[in-house]
Amino acid sequence: MQFACSNFDNLAKCESGMDAGVWKIIKDVAATDDATALAARHKFKSEITTAVELMDLFE
Repeated sequence: MQFACSNFDNLAKCESGMDAGVWKIIKDVAATDDATALAARHKFKSEITTAVELMDLFE
């Protein structure tokens, strides 16, 4: 949220300046500690799969 709102003076201005759909996604990410929900958001489950995907991009 700090990154998304860095151009605004406060959280209220940030919320009013954001698209409602995008803002909901950001708040949902920040609001959960559920490991299952957090893991489901990630495309790559480990650093190895991330590295392989990056290598494939540059071939």
